[in-house]
Amino acid sequence: MVKNKVLRGRILSFLYEIAPEGIERLGLLGVFYSRNKIDSIDRELDYLTEKGYISVKEDKHPFKKEKVLIFKILPKGTDLVTGEIEDSAVLLPLEEE
Repeated sequence: MVKNKVLRGRILSFLYEIAPEGIERLGLLGVFYSRNKIDSIDRELDYLTEKGYISVKEDKHPFKKEKVLIFKILPKGTDLVTGEIEDSAVLLPLEEE
């Protein structure tokens, strides 16, 4: 579905822009929630992780006694965003000039 491909591209592009930093799951949900359902966002995060474009790491929350998931772009994801490789299952946003 095209909407899934677009969401994958937006997530990758966002992670590319904030690299080398990562972002926790709730932060990503906040960025993409206005146009997407939470289960859709989680599904695409799983897809991007399984394809080796992003990593997910469980880490301690800085203030609470719970764990958080941190997502970061990997070199393969960077190659996709910069056009070094292609994947027809990911539609990247057009660059603004």
